[in-house]
Amino acid sequence: MNIQAKPNVAVITFLCPFPVSDGGRFGVFGQINDLRKFYNITLIFKVAVAEKVHVETLQAMWPEVEILPIYGKGVMANHASKKRLSIAKRISRFIKNVKKRKRRHGQGLSNPHRHYPFLPLDREMLDVLETLFLRKAFDIVQVEYSDLLPLIHSLPQSSKTVFFQHENRYLIMQDYFRLYNDKSLYASHVINTVKFTELNLMNLYDRVLVLNRNDFEQLKEGVNEAKLRMWPTAVPDMFYAHSLAEPRKTKAERIVFLGSQGHPPNEDGLKWFLDAMYPSVFNQTGLKVYVTGIWEESFKMNYPEVVFTGFLDDLTDLLNGAILISPIRLGGGGIRIKILQSMAMGVPVVTTLLACEGMEGAENGENIFIVEEETDFIAALQQLANHTELYASVSMEARKFIESYHSERVTSIIRKKVYDDLLEG
Repeated sequence: MNIQAKPNVAVITFLCPFPVSDGGRFGVFGQINDLRKFYNITLIFKVAVAEKVHVETLQAMWPEVEILPIYGKGVMANHASKKRLSIAKRISRFIKNVKKRKRRHGQGLSNPHRHYPFLPLDREMLDVLETLFLRKAFDIVQVEYSDLLPLIHSLPQSSKTVFFQHENRYLIMQDYFRLYNDKSLYASHVINTVKFTELNLMNLYDRVLVLNRNDFEQLKEGVNEAKLRMWPTAVPDMFYAHSLAEPRKTKAERIVFLGSQGHPPNEDGLKWFLDAMYPSVFNQTGLKVYVTGIWEESFKMNYPEVVFTGFLDDLTDLLNGAILISPIRLGGGGIRIKILQSMAMGVPVVTTLLACEGMEGAENGENIFIVEEETDFIAALQQLANHTELYASVSMEARKFIESYHSERVTSIIRKKVYDDLLEG
């Protein structure tokens, strides 16, 4: 009897999926963890030399996956240069940080050009891909994130091509200017340029994967609908099964925000909550706020009452007895991994409609709280903090939601069908 070989699949992304310290890494980790069961996976990503130990740990976890890290020499040089800052540069940096702290909230987060995704790709990555494609034939090549969209011009013509859209950059730009009421010609130029480039590059791929129904509807206006497929996010059992085996607290003891400052929606959302809502929430509940991830000292100094934990390898203890907040006002589509991860661990979530758009099965007041106004956000936190029965009920329903829509058992079936249909077609 002939045993058919597994198809070869290359996945190209720009980050190492381990440690699973943020939403982007979590999303990549979950899908590779799924796909490796059915296909021969080659995973290619750019990574700092300092993360070599993480790459080695990942390879030990996935021995059947061919992992090709592209170590960035420039990243290492930048790390070294930071150690040799002159006194003058330190003074200059201090002055800049003071100016940042004085910046009014209405002035925006940063220059939106910093998040423009279509800069030229570095030669080092393309040289590695050229060598790989000469050495090995792939049935499917999957590219991830808008920054790598232009790779479509460099992929083998013999391979089926797939683009995985984690979030739409033009929608983030659109929300950015809307939030700060910028209706200038400049704003229109940035939004339309990003939108035109993003949608037209997507149309060159054989398939475009989206995370939820809302993203599907958004993209079908500019992308051939026949190319679009749903690609649900998996919450691997390994990230929450052990936490459920331990005693779970049924009363709120803290408020938690997961995420780093580098992602614009995180900075805007946390600042909005701390400035406009947290004083009232603290007065009514007495709960402290804990923030994970990397944040600039200039930002942290403005909020001495907040506990900034930095990066945590394990969120189990922090989330046990917590309420997660996701006060997101800048969109872009996709799905908030931090919400799914918390719900899997039985953590009640209070979030905005924008942050959970397209989440099939999310029911306000039953397995999650979805609010729009500041007063409703405050009220939801007060209810969860002061009513243990409500906290326990939402916790239980949140876990049921993950099992029904985002467990490995569910996502594996859907993902395999998407790939198999593409190969058969």
